Amino acid sequence: MGTSNAQIGWSQEAKLLQEITKQLQRAVQVAGNPPITTTTTTTTAPLVLINGNYYSGGCVPCESACISTPVNLYMEQACIDIITIGCHIYLDLERTTNASEGYYDRWDGVGGILYVDANGLVLNIDVCPQP
Repeated sequence: MGTSNAQIGWSQEAKLLQEITKQLQRAVQVAGNPPITTTTTTTTAPLVLINGNYYSGGCVPCESACISTPVNLYMEQACIDIITIGCHIYLDLERTTNASEGYYDRWDGVGGILYVDANGLVLNIDVCPQP
């Protein structure tokens, strides 16, 4: 619905009425087309405590001189259920400290050792790694 431009000779009332009509049309257009807003939320899975053994000092498990140290680790439940390469291991619930680089015993009832890189990611899963 459009309005015509003011014509020469129109009365003040007619010009005022035309201006009011234009403003009403703009208001109806704005009300009919409200701005679209999008809200995005990100959720992360909670971490779960695991009690594991860490082989420190650069030793390789399965060697006689390699001693393990008990350590608390935190992972998402999906990685605890099925340990896979790329699972992230943390030393705290806040996800601020990655697990130290090195070897860890598996805790899922399957024998073997995990190798975790400097970023706290499982890089290798092995029965008994070779030096």
